[in-house]
Amino acid sequence: MTAPPPTIRSMLRRRPARAMLSGGTAYFVGNAMQAMAAAWLVVELTGSSFLAALVQTAVFLPMFLLALPAGVMADTTDRRRLMVGALGVQAALVALLALLMLAGWLSAGALLGLTFLIGCCTALMSPAWNSALVDTVPRDELPLAIAAVGIGYNGARALGPAAAGWVYAQWGPGWVFALALLGVGALLQSVRRHPPPPHPPSRLPAERLWGGMLSALRFARHSDIVLAQLIRTAAFGAAGSALWALLPAVAQQQLGLGATGFGFLMACMGSGAVLSGLSIARLRSRLGLERLVLLCCGIFAGVMAVAAGSSQRWLVYPALVAGGGAWM
Repeated sequence: MTAPPPTIRSMLRRRPARAMLSGGTAYFVGNAMQAMAAAWLVVELTGSSFLAALVQTAVFLPMFLLALPAGVMADTTDRRRLMVGALGVQAALVALLALLMLAGWLSAGALLGLTFLIGCCTALMSPAWNSALVDTVPRDELPLAIAAVGIGYNGARALGPAAAGWVYAQWGPGWVFALALLGVGALLQSVRRHPPPPHPPSRLPAERLWGGMLSALRFARHSDIVLAQLIRTAAFGAAGSALWALLPAVAQQQLGLGATGFGFLMACMGSGAVLSGLSIARLRSRLGLERLVLLCCGIFAGVMAVAAGSSQRWLVYPALVAGGGAWM
């Protein structure tokens, strides 16, 4: 008899994989709550659409700047030490953010600066966490682990903003930041209890940071497939991120919503991404990858047009669900 194919449930029976995934999902929820509260707080403090958009810049710019060196560090250094250090600094920064907010001393500039530094910690930690998760499962279960990460991440994008919006409306942003700290602590605990194994020994000299970055760039430059996908991803991300960045302004100025309503808008996009993630394999087999990508680009463009021009909530909510699915 042939063995049954592995499933996500069977993969989660492995304790290290379960611990890393549960800690990572809690971390994703905390990050989503913090980003939602920061964006809405900037709108309330300044009323500026430009500064509200800068929150998304502060969240994602560190990933753009640090993803490559962080990937090299994950391959060449002690991953446990790297993750514990990055998460420890992030916990201190989130705690400082919560304390400044609860004391009434937090300005828009300090909020943007701390958000950027917290994003730097996430960028430094993420490649090491991804590779550590890969080491907890056998090779034939790797696609399942990737799918589980996608479901957890997008589920957090649905749950986190909705919960943050409610907490924000009830008790204020300081308590949202305080709850986000719990997510950092959950992942820190899982890394400490289930550290990744050390890299296998090699007779070759250790690769230096700058040399590793140049090797990665050289590979991308001379691989037509990789270079094409990088260009397409950059083009879509640069245009599509406008919707995420300006969603606080759309919520307040166009739809007349409060913090709870804004959290629900972000949750709509996260819910669409979860639904899309559950059906993406079937859609790929039916439409083909290229046709599916083109279709989703067109859908997302239409969603951006609706968000830019409509003041009808009943139209914007389902459009954002479709937008989250197309983004996924």
